[in-house]
Amino acid sequence: DYAPLVFVSALSGQRVFKLLEEARRAFEGSRIRIPTAELNQFLQDEVGPAMIQRDSPRKFPLKYAVQVAVGPPTIVLFLRGSTKLHFSTVRFLINQLRERYGFPATPIRILQRPSSKWKGKPKVAT
Repeated sequence: DYAPLVFVSALSGQRVFKLLEEARRAFEGSRIRIPTAELNQFLQDEVGPAMIQRDSPRKFPLKYAVQVAVGPPTIVLFLRGSTKLHFSTVRFLINQLRERYGFPATPIRILQRPSSKWKGKPKVAT
């Protein structure tokens, strides 16, 4: 639903230039980079409170986020706890990112990194 549809005519060439314009917009959208501080501020101030009201009264499980790549934009979420976010929560985050930053006609990849259960070095049996 993030990608626009453009109907063209091979016979008359109708809307071919519109197709090229949409391809240019998609390329530019795939190159958007969000600074880490701005991304975390957005997630903490605007998305976090909405998630707490939406899901449960417990603390939003996001420690911080960073955009690690463009083309397609890839954002890594570092989470509290050992469980990943529900797919509907990830979709909500993607929709909020699209609303704020645009990303026209390009997919957004979200990778999740839950906290490890092991703290420190693993113990070795002797």
